[in-house]
This record gives sequence, structure tokens and C-alpha cells, in this order.
Amino acid sequence: MTNWLELSANNLLDEFGAGGHKPGSGSAAALEGLLSAQLQKTVIDLTLPKSDDRRYAKYLSKLAEIRSRIENELIPTLKKLLQEDADQFGEVIASRKVRNARKKDPFEYKQKDDDALAELDEATKIPLEIADVCVELLKSSFFVFEHGFQSARGDSGVAMCSALAALRGCLCVVDLNLCSTVRGDRPDRYSRRAVELRSTLEMLESESRELQQRLNSEAQQRVSLREELNSLSTDVKSGELSKREIENLANQVKLALWHNPAAIRGDKETTRIRHLLKPKPILRLLGFHLHRETNLGEIEIDGETYKVAAEIDQDNRVVQYSDQFRPETQNFTIAHELGHALMHDHPILHRDRPVGASEYSGKRNETERQADYFASCFLMPRSQVRSVFERLFKTLQFRISDDTSFALTSGTVDELLESLAGPRDLGHVLAKATYYDGESFEPLATRFNVSVKAMAIRLEELELYRFP
Repeated sequence: MTNWLELSANNLLDEFGAGGHKPGSGSAAALEGLLSAQLQKTVIDLTLPKSDDRRYAKYLSKLAEIRSRIENELIPTLKKLLQEDADQFGEVIASRKVRNARKKDPFEYKQKDDDALAELDEATKIPLEIADVCVELLKSSFFVFEHGFQSARGDSGVAMCSALAALRGCLCVVDLNLCSTVRGDRPDRYSRRAVELRSTLEMLESESRELQQRLNSEAQQRVSLREELNSLSTDVKSGELSKREIENLANQVKLALWHNPAAIRGDKETTRIRHLLKPKPILRLLGFHLHRETNLGEIEIDGETYKVAAEIDQDNRVVQYSDQFRPETQNFTIAHELGHALMHDHPILHRDRPVGASEYSGKRNETERQADYFASCFLMPRSQVRSVFERLFKTLQFRISDDTSFALTSGTVDELLESLAGPRDLGHVLAKATYYDGESFEPLATRFNVSVKAMAIRLEELELYRFP
């Protein structure tokens, strides 16, 4: 008796194609189920180490539970059923040979035919058991596809389709067997279960199609967004840009993201544009490889030495950025590099000091100012900042008064003015405020993932406060 799973992959495939009766269709369905199970394990194993990634963190416990169930119960069951299906169908074929040898005696033939049907009856039970396992695998594959490592949705997609194909195949085997076993007054032991499974199959097929359509929509949106971004970039690289034109470019990028949200956030829906304003995935979509470095060295500008925050190599489509700076500074710097990628044609390598960080200042050439302004407009869109500012501070323009000073600092006008060295300091206070007029909230700088200085500058540009 052959142990089919001990054969090499090539030999097992040869056996399936050898024209014999075993291993047969039920064993093939079990093999498809095993492929689904193993691929789901792969995706889960790629996901479990990502405990610090908010996209996956809350699903890790469920994924670990699925993996344990697959490893300890479903895979051993399918392996057993694969072997049993081949062995039992061998019994069916053997009993049919005995029956066929009795063709000359109708009474004995009928008796041996009943024996053969009894063996086929037993053989029909096995694909139904395989189908039950594949229903569970199919359901778990939906969860793995949606909440497992998103870059491995090829694996989880094949896992889903394999379980679906195995379930369909099992029902084909059962239907074929029922064509032989349901005759005369023989009781039908399995047709009702087959009807239930077919109803389940139709429901699961619908859910599978929906998930596959979401992935297809994401792919189409990525193509559309990339084409639109490349078109915008081509248009603006043809000449000098004013501030209005740079802000218009940032707005056009924002609108392109809003119309194609799945291109950046996968199949996760969002109702807030600021959740889409992520420079990293846009640079990747434009063909840039992003690489985080511990140290990019130093650069001298106007006689001052700075640590290098980022390098962009447009010829080779590479952006390197330093992790020596705060996350919000990194975010602004990467958005700055996105501005370069869209607006400028640099030589092979362009090195940048940190931007959007309060500890750095000084002269910047026109190209750098343009990239700074793009980053500011992109990460802190005019309409969104104004809307949030008005909601938090209950005004379109903050002015210092007895009431606003107390609402902001719980102090007097004089105390507030004494704490401010100039107009920009008021912007800093507003950018990092966590409380106003009895209400607590997330600071503006945190909401838009920028430094306090970058937000203060943006508030000043948008004339959202007046000093004194």
C-alpha cells in the first residue's frame, strides 16, 4: 500500500496523471486543501512578527489561533483523508472487478454489485469530510487575506482559491458517486449533506469574489494614480513654479489620492484625507526605493555643518533617509523629497539636511524652498488645517484677548504675552496645544504628523492667528 505523501512532488504528480484509479479526484481535492493550509501558515508566519504595526496588531491573536488549528488539526486530518480516499477507492475498484467477473450469473452479479455500491457509499463519505475541512479553510483564508500580511495577498489569494477549488471538486465527486449509489430503494445517506454544502459553497464563492474584486480595484487604482502622478510631474517640470502653482500641485496630488484611496491604503476605507497623505507609498508608486539608514553623514551649507537627513537619487530612483531624527521630522523630510521627485530634475544625487525641525534654520535656495513648501501644502492642506483649527479653537483667526488667553492657557493676557518672544511663538503654542476652553484634544502638529515648528509656520502662512 503506497503512502502517497511520502512520494516526491514529481512522482506524486506523475501518479495523478498515470491514468490509474488512485490517487484520484478525492485525493486531489485533499491535496488542494493542504496547499491552502500551508499557504495560510506562510502568510500568518509573515504577519505574526509585526506586533508593532498597527495594521496587524489587533489581529495577531486570531491569526495565531488559526495557525494552531491548521497546524495541529486540519493538516493532519487532510493528510489522513488523502490516504484514505485513495485506499477506499482502491476497494471500490477491486469490488467492481469481482462484480464484473460474475456477469454470467445475474443473481450473483446483483449481490456483488450491492457490495461494490456499499464500498462506493463508504468512498462518498470521505470527500464530504474533505469538503468540511475545506469549508473551514476557506473561511479562515478570508480572514488571512484581509488581515494577514498585505504584501503576501498573492499567497493568501491562492490559499483562498485552492480551498474553493477543493470544495467544488469534492462536490463533483459526491455528485458523481450519487449518480451510481442512488438507485432502486437504496437509502440516500449523503445527498442532503451535499445540498447543504452546495448552499455553503455559493455563499463562500460570493465572499471570495468580493475579496478578489477589492484587490483588483486596488491594482487598477494604483495604475490610475501612478499615471496621474506621472502626468502631474511632467507638467510642472517644464518651468518655474510659483507658490500658488506648488500648492495647486499638492492639491492635485491630494485629489488623486482621494479618488484612488485603495492605491495607498489597500482595501481599507477612509473618510479623512489626512489619513491618505503619506509620502512613502507615493514615492514607492513613482518607482522609488526607500531605505532607512542609521547615518547618512554630514553636509556643509553656508559654512554650517548639518547631519544629512535624506538623499534622493533620481537617476536610480532611490531615496535614503536617516532615522536619527524624530518621526515627524522624517515624515516632513520624506514629503520634501517627494516634492523634489515631482518638481525637479536633480543631478544623480541630492543631499538634504533636516527640514521641518525646530533646531535647524538658515538660508535655503529656491529649489529647497519649493520642496519645503510642497511638503507643507501636502502634509497640511489648507482646507483641512483651517477646518480642524476652527473646530478646536472656535474661530477662523485666533486673537489674543482676556477670554482666549484664559481658554488657551488658563492665564491672563499679560501672562501669555510675557511668554511669547514674537509672533511665531504664538504659532508654536497653538500648534502644540492640547486644551482649549474646557476641551482636551490631540495637538494640531500630532494630528498632521509634523513638527511643532512646521505646523506653526503653516498656521502663520494661512493667517490663522494674529499677533498681538
